[in-house]
Amino acid sequence: MTALTIDILDRDELEADRDGWDALAAGARAANPFFARPLVDAHLAHRFVAPRPRFACVREGERLVAMLPVTSRAGRLGWCDAPGAMGSPFTTLSTPLVARDAPEGWADALALAIRRACRGGAFLFPMFPIASPIGIALSEAFMRTGAEIAALAPFARPALSARTHYDAYAAEALGRSRRKGLARLQRRLAERGAHAHVVASSGTSLVEAVDAFLALEQKGWKGRMGTALAAHPVTRSFARDLFLRARGPVTARADLLMLDGAPIAASLSLISAGTAFLMKTAYDETHRVLGPGVLLEDAIVRALHAERFCERLDSATLPGSVLETLYPDRIAIADLAVNLRPGDPLFPARVATERWQRGARARVKRPLREPA
Repeated sequence: MTALTIDILDRDELEADRDGWDALAAGARAANPFFARPLVDAHLAHRFVAPRPRFACVREGERLVAMLPVTSRAGRLGWCDAPGAMGSPFTTLSTPLVARDAPEGWADALALAIRRACRGGAFLFPMFPIASPIGIALSEAFMRTGAEIAALAPFARPALSARTHYDAYAAEALGRSRRKGLARLQRRLAERGAHAHVVASSGTSLVEAVDAFLALEQKGWKGRMGTALAAHPVTRSFARDLFLRARGPVTARADLLMLDGAPIAASLSLISAGTAFLMKTAYDETHRVLGPGVLLEDAIVRALHAERFCERLDSATLPGSVLETLYPDRIAIADLAVNLRPGDPLFPARVATERWQRGARARVKRPLREPA
């Protein structure tokens, strides 16, 4: 058996193995498009992550079998910033890339590489899948080194693995009232005019679909709050790059619900290693009574079973999403804090402070949900 080795590389050094990086992202045992080369580069180009990330790499011989991008500022822990897995307001997962056939020992090797990349202290994994096989293996590897671990703000994220067919999904996931509600909305939409579910994945059609999403979001409550992506040139440019330049191990998909030739709902997703991450959704609030967002989500589920464009849908959401009523599966997510300096007395205090601060910010205003 070939021994595992570790490397700590910067972005330029990792470019020498771009094919290996792409292969790792495409064949990862758990999908994470945010750590694939195109999305890392988009974040760096638009300065949405701390500069000069380091890449904790594990190799079997020459082959890259595990990798985590590490930044000097991954988020707050208590009263100060902490290094951690690369993240931004647009990333929804910090699962390291691990090859499907990575040999036993990868987790211990990656834990060592992470320690060397950030040189000890507190370390954050924003939105980490704590109960996944990778999450458990890496947590156990850290604990074998004596590191303390704390899960912050855990929640259950909706997801959907494809069933044998749509009817099997509906029978399992949708109650009678939900099925009747969807049928009622579909009839109401049909009464308003000609409607269609349109998909774009490349070329001019994808450009137009992304721009349609940006326009819909800007017209809605996020536009009024100034938080829509199109509200600021920087975020608008970043969003267009994120979806229009996705390539190699990550592809983009846009789903539109059209009424009389005009989009009334739009969803943008990134697909990697068999999972589609539903990154952004917007709908025309003037048609709110039709439930366009819910109908589009149902159309995406139908397409999943009819087309098999992926194996699983990840809602990429925070708690309170309407997808909690549509997706029956759950992913246990938390911000994971790791003390890489065992015995550091400040770590428990920082964790306690962070929990108190998050509790104080718990009341978050959300827009009204669409009718079911």
